[in-house]
Amino acid sequence: TNVNLGLRTPSVVYTTPPACREMSRLHLLLLLATAVALGSTVGIKQVSAAALDDDYPKARRWDGALVPLIGIGVGNLPQSQMDTVVAHALTTDSGYRLIDTGASNEVVLAEAIEKALDDVTEDDTLSIHVVTKVWYTHLGYERTKLAVRQSLANLKSMASGQYVRVHVLLHWPRCDDNISWMDCEGEEERLPQDVKDAGPPPHLDSENAWKGSWKALEEMYNEDDLRRIESIGVSNFDHIDMEMLLEEFEITPHIIQSHVWSLLYDPYLMGMVRDSKVIFQAYGVMNGIVQRGGVAPNAHRLIEDIGKDLANAKSDGNSGKEQEPFSVARVVLALLGGPGGFVTSRAQ
Repeated sequence: TNVNLGLRTPSVVYTTPPACREMSRLHLLLLLATAVALGSTVGIKQVSAAALDDDYPKARRWDGALVPLIGIGVGNLPQSQMDTVVAHALTTDSGYRLIDTGASNEVVLAEAIEKALDDVTEDDTLSIHVVTKVWYTHLGYERTKLAVRQSLANLKSMASGQYVRVHVLLHWPRCDDNISWMDCEGEEERLPQDVKDAGPPPHLDSENAWKGSWKALEEMYNEDDLRRIESIGVSNFDHIDMEMLLEEFEITPHIIQSHVWSLLYDPYLMGMVRDSKVIFQAYGVMNGIVQRGGVAPNAHRLIEDIGKDLANAKSDGNSGKEQEPFSVARVVLALLGGPGGFVTSRAQ
């Protein structure tokens, strides 16, 4: 079976028996990407707030703008923990400047940023990048505009809002009752009346509602003279939806967010992402790979072997001396820190 990995320089076609195809793709992707990334992003240096703009690793969008390479995810964080987590992320040498959230936590996140920045600086150049999302109940042109206006009000109404750069993604392309935790009709019934009045239920037109949403995001981004919206993007889109978006609309997404396994096992999606120069934001990184080695033990062993090989290759050449292997976490972060990708780690 020929597996085209979409690598252009050099061009690679990796030939394996069918049973080994997925494992070989994982091994090759990790080996190539970590070999490139090691030495630049693996040893992510911790920096103070004052030095962040110059020293902290960043990802470059297709339009040239820079976004912090590593962020922290608080979308599912209990609200009682928000102040402590955000204060630690922003005011210590951890130096986080990107926070990933969802609509349900926007207000409490804004309050936590406000409290944390009281102890940081009044430097006008400070930027806190917040990635938030439009939930699938708010898909459709008018519902999405309503959701985005509310998100901007939630995140930028306080004094610290001048430091917040808001990135808006469509959280899902649709509600899907085949996903066990989604409840399309039930969630629609529980919506506030103003949301229902804004537009038709998106689950009744599941193949097209997100298109109205993307049109709304394009308009709001283009008409935003104050640049309250830093970028627009999508989350959990598969290669079919992504291809449709790229073909039918004016603005290429700045960001696509997906589970880390998409990077390894969805070559069609990742090929489109690379060709369109869209930033790939991975979630489920440590939990999905590092902390769940038992789910895919062979893959986990391969990553450990790669860590050993790369540690030896990067050693000072002392013969016969066993080098301390790079950890699985370090190898995975090196992969994600390569060109066109960045990562958010869940706060808890």
